[in-house]
Amino acid sequence: MTTYSNIMGSKDLSNVPQIDRKDIKFIWYNDWWDGPINGMLLYQNRKCRFDLFDREESVNPGNTLQRYIVIELTAEQIETEEYWHALFVEKAGSHMVPDENGIRQTDRVKPSETWGEFYEPYKNREKADFSNNFVIGFFEF
Repeated sequence: MTTYSNIMGSKDLSNVPQIDRKDIKFIWYNDWWDGPINGMLLYQNRKCRFDLFDREESVNPGNTLQRYIVIELTAEQIETEEYWHALFVEKAGSHMVPDENGIRQTDRVKPSETWGEFYEPYKNREKADFSNNFVIGFFEF
């Protein structure tokens, strides 16, 4: 298996298997900009992180192919991801949790008065290091 740092350093997915999109289920998104940037998903009954690898513009305007890598996490990393996600839902809302069809329900945002109770500690947290984690595969979305 190839590590996250090797994939990101080489920008080469040739040694990583492609995962069929129907074999994954998004659990939540951590970041979103014209589509998911990263978050958590289920693959083969395992919680994994996914990160945007690249975007490829189509010849058809507004039709962008996005590739994501699926990263194997340790139990401790999963626990940390779950902690920050739970705090986000509590303080900012559940708008980053997709419904059964994978769609974000953007009307589930909490009032802005509580957002700082998530964002302040989150920006001061020890940043996760996935450099030595294995990349299980990639998918296109």
